[in-house]
Amino acid sequence: MEPGKIETYLQDLKNLENSIKNSIHISEKLGDILTNSRIVFSHNLYNKLLMNCTAINRLCPYNNILSISQIFRDFFSIANLTRGLSENYAVFHYMGMDKCIDEEWDFRLKLAIFHWDNEKYPLYKELNADQKTLEEFENGLPQRAFELEKYSFFPKVPKDKQKRLLQGKIYMLKNYYEILKGIDFKDAPVAAMY
Repeated sequence: MEPGKIETYLQDLKNLENSIKNSIHISEKLGDILTNSRIVFSHNLYNKLLMNCTAINRLCPYNNILSISQIFRDFFSIANLTRGLSENYAVFHYMGMDKCIDEEWDFRLKLAIFHWDNEKYPLYKELNADQKTLEEFENGLPQRAFELEKYSFFPKVPKDKQKRLLQGKIYMLKNYYEILKGIDFKDAPVAAMY
């Protein structure tokens, strides 16, 4: 099979659809199991991946899961969703599958939440959130930056990332591409997909 051939596309679409169906089945069967916070967080990321794949499938002509009556090719939307899928998978791998000690995983989680809250604060401010909510950010974010800096794992963070981390500008110790490069995707063109 060759890229660009309809047969290749239809086989790849079938593989995507089988993966989506299997992923839904796995997700449904693994629900309601008592587990730790890392697995719960990873499962939420897994669900995000599944939703992303479903959105891509929805835009694919000739799909059999959420088929559309007319053939409409929107390559750029699919490409955008595929990049999002790559980034979601990088986060999923980094937060859920990457082997690290509990101390590092706890730091990764605290860092991610700190970053997300730093992203939310200007949004809430622009949307004129109530003063109590804004004060929680204004008081809480500096305190959490201080706690991250004092956390036992912080000295292991590369020096060039420490300042940006404490400013809430990064939420992972590696970027998406570094994470994706470190995963064995066999012969898949990771750089081109990303």
